[in-house]
Amino acid sequence: MNVDLLSAFLKETPSGDNLEDLKHSVRRNIRYLLETRQSRVTVKSEILSCHSLYGYGLSARNLGHSDFQDSRLCREIEKMLLYYEPRLQDVLVEVDRVRKRGNRLAIRIEGVLQSEQQQMVPVVFDSVMNLTSSHLNIEESRFG
Repeated sequence: MNVDLLSAFLKETPSGDNLEDLKHSVRRNIRYLLETRQSRVTVKSEILSCHSLYGYGLSARNLGHSDFQDSRLCREIEKMLLYYEPRLQDVLVEVDRVRKRGNRLAIRIEGVLQSEQQQMVPVVFDSVMNLTSSHLNIEESRFG
């Protein structure tokens, strides 16, 4: 069984179920990615800004309450997951307009995980982000 490097540093004990450990690792990495804000420093090189830690995290300009900003946010998250979480493929991100209230934003992330046994496992993560504190609660959806 493989344990990802971050889990080893955090001294997390694997559950023994490779698929559950993989889902937990991906969910944790998505949470870190969505809780982080990009650097406000302007980087001239597109390669440096997209494929380095300068591009890690959400840009604050897409965290608003209009449908246009929701669409841009979804595309931004999909692009970031493609690069920073390659274990999750065929990603689709949607803002749940029904659960969007006040200073919170509900985001649904659907994708396919490739396990060590080369299984393709569909997953759905539901999250609620507090736009003031950037705190994010993310859970695997029971309803897929």
